[in-house]
Amino acid sequence: MLAIVFLGLNNMMDKLAFVLAHFNEDRVYHNGEYYRLKQFDDDTYELEVSISGACGTFESHPAIKFKIMPESNQVLFLSYRDVVANPMKFFKPESEAELDFVRLAFEQLVDKCNQVKSSS
Repeated sequence: MLAIVFLGLNNMMDKLAFVLAHFNEDRVYHNGEYYRLKQFDDDTYELEVSISGACGTFESHPAIKFKIMPESNQVLFLSYRDVVANPMKFFKPESEAELDFVRLAFEQLVDKCNQVKSSS
């Protein structure tokens, strides 16, 4: 399966565990952005940073849906969405280039979430 990524390096799974423990569906505001973690089932989540949109909406910038494979310490990326980017991006990573793009965005988003909670 192409979209599986091993995150055991760089203590990324520890950082992700921190995010899972400290975020939920309530948006956390920090420096003009809103952070949230939505849980779909036991192992499927969406991590999102958004900005205020028109008429009280929230615009994903980005949102990454993923499934944790706890038995193998892996993450399966299910989709990527960024409605602020121009052009807008919404896709399921299916190529190596797309997977690399989502992996980097995911690592940056996890790091940002850790920084937000560490600074509050």
